[in-house]
Amino acid sequence: MSFDNETLEDFVIARADGSPTFFLANCVDDEQMGVTHVIRGEDLLNVTPKQLLLRAALGFTTEQTQAHLPLIVNEQRKKLSKRRDDVSLLDYRDRGLPAGRDVQLPGPAGLGPTEGDEVRTDAREAFPAMFDVSHINAAPAGSTRRSCATSTPSTCLRCRCLS
Repeated sequence: MSFDNETLEDFVIARADGSPTFFLANCVDDEQMGVTHVIRGEDLLNVTPKQLLLRAALGFTTEQTQAHLPLIVNEQRKKLSKRRDDVSLLDYRDRGLPAGRDVQLPGPAGLGPTEGDEVRTDAREAFPAMFDVSHINAAPAGSTRRSCATSTPSTCLRCRCLS
């Protein structure tokens, strides 16, 4: 993907009191930590060219792979919102999601294990090795409260239904 610099609006990197904004603090933090992969939601696609320009202006040399994830949407196909939707881990627990399954919730977006390998007891340890940015789905992932046909947690995530 490419962006024309002339289409980018000016952006603030320091507040009136001299403190850095998120743009500047994030760039410096990523460089100091040696971050090599930056993965954001597609709603932040417009941030990427600004971050890249700022990194170049600051002379940062750590190469970064940039990726953007599809949004997770609710039943109305609207972006999931913590203000409107039941999306906290406590909400999932109250609906019966077993402890440890929380790390598997990004699966419908293509961020989890491949089909046939959804339920794992070692998800926190195993998922990083399974992750491949090329497996990210382009379409938004759904999150619903209705039950799927099988209504079992191990297959619910396959059909993108969190019962």
